Amino acid sequence: MGFFDIFSFSNAIYQIGESYSVIGESRHAIARNVIEKYANSKNPLDQLALALAYEREGAKYRQEAIKCFEFYFENPKSVPKNPHTKKPYFTQWELHSILSTLYEREYQFDKAIKELEECIEINKHDVNGADYTRIADILVKSSGVDAAIAYLEDIKKKPIYKKIKNHVDYCYSNLEKKKEVGYKYKPRKKKTS
Repeated sequence: MGFFDIFSFSNAIYQIGESYSVIGESRHAIARNVIEKYANSKNPLDQLALALAYEREGAKYRQEAIKCFEFYFENPKSVPKNPHTKKPYFTQWELHSILSTLYEREYQFDKAIKELEECIEINKHDVNGADYTRIADILVKSSGVDAAIAYLEDIKKKPIYKKIKNHVDYCYSNLEKKKEVGYKYKPRKKKTS
């Protein structure tokens, strides 16, 4: 499929899904096309496509991406399947993970953690240790190193620890080093235009 064939898809989610691996300016052109055509749509799948398009466009559009993700999750619809793989273009885990990252970058740490907890729930049979360590990383930012260490110590007491031991132990070791040097998270200053 060529780049311009993507524009022939009749809806936004297919355009974003089919262009997921496109890089560079073409990726941005597809995102801008979706934004231009579907910005006023109230269709949940169009809102999901808009969320992903805004996310592709970077920090300037992060708040718009968040709004669109929130709309989609308040009005969920099944994500269409890729005709080649027969799997959804995006899993619910991927979507919650992306939204978590967006919240984290906007310093909405409680919401970021909530999304990661949703990822853990979605993936409870196929555990992803990174979801747990991402929560610890966010806790460093929101509550300090001690809170993150306490969170991981709690995880170490749970049966899930056996499955994610390497992730947790590596993160725990890094947090202990941060504590030793008195690390304090300092948010970046927002750029002014």
